[in-house]
Amino acid sequence: MGSDRARATNALDAALARPATVRVTLRTAPLASGTRVSYQISAAPSGAQVHVALVESGLVSHVRGGENDGRTLAHTSVVRQFVTMPIAGRDAGSVDLKTGVSSGKTEKDAVVFVQDSRTMWRIGAATARL
Repeated sequence: MGSDRARATNALDAALARPATVRVTLRTAPLASGTRVSYQISAAPSGAQVHVALVESGLVSHVRGGENDGRTLAHTSVVRQFVTMPIAGRDAGSVDLKTGVSSGKTEKDAVVFVQDSRTMWRIGAATARL
C-alpha cells in the first residue's frame, strides 16, 4: 500500500473519519535523562494495549553510496523509541523516554495510542511536542 499513493490516501481518510472510541490524554515532564510521558486512558476495551513512541523530525542524511549517492535526504517522524504495554485494568501510567537521541535542531514529539489487540485498530491517540 505504501507505493500506491491513492490507496494509502484512501485508507488514511477512512481511518481519520472513524471517531476515536478511547480518550487519551498525556502530560510531559522533563527529567535529567529525557522526558517522562504520563498518560490517562478512558473506556479502553479488555485486552487493549498502549503504545508510546518518541518521534523526531528535522533529520537530514547525506548519502554516500547506492542509488541515492550524493543526495541529501530529509526525514520526518522518525521513530526513535517505541514502548508497548498492556493496559490490563490500569487507566494511567508513565514511560520515561531518552529524548537526547540526536544533536542539532530537531523537533521531538511523544505519541501515545491505544490499540485493540483483537482487531488491531488504533482506537485513541494523543501527541505532545517535547
